[in-house]
Amino acid sequence: MPVSKIAKPKSSITLPKKKPKPKAPLPALRKIANVEDGVSGRAYELFSFRKPLGRRGREMVARERAVDSTKLLETLISKNWEAPEGDRELHVKAVISDKPASYWLCAAKIGWQADRRQFVLHGSVIGDGSSQMKLKPPMWIEKVDGQLGKRGSLEGWKKGVAIPARFSTRIMMLMSCAFAAPLLSHVELQSFAVLLFGASKAGKTTALLAASSVMGIGRESDLPRTLRFSSARGCLTISSIRGTN
Repeated sequence: MPVSKIAKPKSSITLPKKKPKPKAPLPALRKIANVEDGVSGRAYELFSFRKPLGRRGREMVARERAVDSTKLLETLISKNWEAPEGDRELHVKAVISDKPASYWLCAAKIGWQADRRQFVLHGSVIGDGSSQMKLKPPMWIEKVDGQLGKRGSLEGWKKGVAIPARFSTRIMMLMSCAFAAPLLSHVELQSFAVLLFGASKAGKTTALLAASSVMGIGRESDLPRTLRFSSARGCLTISSIRGTN
């Protein structure tokens, strides 16, 4: 006679999931970085601090004020610092004595740096440098006219900009200039400019925007004012190609 197999009952025991450990609350005040301006040589201290309603703030303070507890406390209070109970100035003095978490050097210029190992963009740095000193974009970049940004993907840019550009020699030429700009210093060529001219609505701005999209400009309103100049008679539109020595 065939022997029937007895099915083993399935276990209904479920192991409890491990709860993630709660993150330690951030300190009321912390020194993030010592920052040096590569243009002027001036030094700053960057602080992170607690604000009301669980928010965080950041403040860059000139070093001559950052080492003075009274002046630093005055600056932080004016920025809505939610100071801990007790002696505020004593707390500030303790933070002043702390070493910064990192050291930053804000580059004097964008493009290739002296060692040719790092390339500075408007919002980031490509390449490896000193492990002790972190290179950052220039401090003056925030005051530059025009807006750079990031949106979409490389594949989207190829499909929406690069592939249609093959039908216009002007757009292809300007985009080639934008890609070639970082290479000028390697072939020891000087910076130069390309001038497009023609009647109004002939496509000068469209070509300029296509080329500018390479570095993060997507709309005419984002262009520097010097590149938005046009008239009914077709004044020159200038696309600057700057070397990055």
